[in-house]
Amino acid sequence: PKDKQKFHLWLEARRRCPYTGKAIGVADLFSGAFEIEHIFPYSQSSDDSMANKTLCCQQFNKDAGNKVKAEYIKSLGPDKWLAFTERIKCLPPGKQQRLMA
Repeated sequence: PKDKQKFHLWLEARRRCPYTGKAIGVADLFSGAFEIEHIFPYSQSSDDSMANKTLCCQQFNKDAGNKVKAEYIKSLGPDKWLAFTERIKCLPPGKQQRLMA
């Protein structure tokens, strides 16, 4: 089931990490370099729905820790935030809103 979720999220994000913009090859998808992450940390929201999940570079997820990823990206500077907001335009509107919250 987790592999199916990864595949769905991979297609949804157009085969890129929405946070970093890194391209995700099919071999990388299941290598551990990319993982499913909760937009709002599960420990804070208890939301395990697909609407609260996306793919993420493992290292980025580790660096951001238990922070909401939007807050973490904003802390990296305005150029990173602008690039992020452009990348997520391919995602469903509800997910875009969650990612920017």
